[in-house]
Amino acid sequence: MPIVARDLCCCAFCTLCTESAKDPQVSLRSMPVTVKARRKYGANSLDLTIPASVCQDLDIQPGDVFEISAQADKGKVRLTYTKVYKYRND
Repeated sequence: MPIVARDLCCCAFCTLCTESAKDPQVSLRSMPVTVKARRKYGANSLDLTIPASVCQDLDIQPGDVFEISAQADKGKVRLTYTKVYKYRND
């Protein structure tokens, strides 16, 4: 049974949530995933949500550490995250 979009995210704001509300059979493979930047309480930084399906597919867990690089070109921003440490909860 394929995973449908409504099973993957809990924010109700991203494209995945809004499109799956219209059609519950929308899947990640049929559309790009978008996320919304949210203010981090008490800081000037922002949080971007990693969709649950990506976490499951790539074994991303709370506590994993990533290096981030950013590039801007012609009004587009590309963020690249590289996992540099896998958190081990032993």
